[in-house]
Amino acid sequence: MINVTNVILNTYRLTIRKLSIDDLDDFNEYASVPGVGEAAGWNHHKSKEESELILKKMVDSLNEFAIVYKANNKMIGTIGLQKPQAEIENKFGVELGYVLSKDYWGKGIMTEAIREVIRWLMFEIKVDYVASGHFNENDRSKRVIEKNKLKYVKDLVYTTINNEKKESKYYVLTKEDYLKTKEKVQRFDTEGNRLDIITYRGEKHIPNTYVGVVDIIIRNSKNNLYLVTRRDLNKETYPGFFEASGGAVDFGEELEHAAHREVKEETGLDIYNLKYMYKTFGNHMLYFTFVAETNNELNDVKLQKGETIDYKWLTAKEYSDLFDSDLVPDKQRFRLRKAIDEFVK
Repeated sequence: MINVTNVILNTYRLTIRKLSIDDLDDFNEYASVPGVGEAAGWNHHKSKEESELILKKMVDSLNEFAIVYKANNKMIGTIGLQKPQAEIENKFGVELGYVLSKDYWGKGIMTEAIREVIRWLMFEIKVDYVASGHFNENDRSKRVIEKNKLKYVKDLVYTTINNEKKESKYYVLTKEDYLKTKEKVQRFDTEGNRLDIITYRGEKHIPNTYVGVVDIIIRNSKNNLYLVTRRDLNKETYPGFFEASGGAVDFGEELEHAAHREVKEETGLDIYNLKYMYKTFGNHMLYFTFVAETNNELNDVKLQKGETIDYKWLTAKEYSDLFDSDLVPDKQRFRLRKAIDEFVK
């Protein structure tokens, strides 16, 4: 089975790393709460000594991830990588089993963690499929599985640690289906030249290459107001933050087309007088900054489901002030400052 000893994964809110005996206090804290273990097929722990014995076995298995909440550096759950109960012939697969502290239920945390582990398994470990299951009554696990696009394949009877037979649903996500959900992105070299390398968004970084991204500042020419949108609260990075329009450049796509497409997808608006300003390198990305105008009505904005939840039209001063605040992702504030000073007036 897969050894996670030297693996560290990161999402916006979480660090995912190998489980450690040093996690005992946090492990016992949530594992002793009634209902947490029972949802996964084991009884909640009655003592710290019981937690310690179980944790040692999990640590020694080398295939258990700890989920650490960055805000308080607390270990709040685990994800185990196991041999699939229902294997696909001649295919390399992994089954995911997971548990989360009850204090963190309902916040999208496990969905976020599983999404990142699946990305790592698909792109870096090169598995052919990922599987997972849930007891029929466990709707929370069902939602996590479905949000990560695993497809129901069969009913199974699962034997718990207590030798209890429980009816469950079993799901699989194949590499083929996973790649259908991922964008093919355009990579550039250190000089900003296009590369003929087909890769998917989320793949491991290729040295000396950068994924292209467009940023677009939009001015309404009828009212001299500037548009910002607010990121969906379920976004993995910067949920609820305000930002300018933009996104990754598709493989083979011209920059200008990418700018028009991203604005149309995110806002429903048409833009004109699109002007390229400059490029900025950062964090394996190459950002191309544009400014543009629209003559749509202010209420013509159509928010993209799953991406944005609100929008505002701001005066030049309001727009500039917003991009000086912590309501905008810090990296975009840095990238757009020069363009705002030149264009937003």
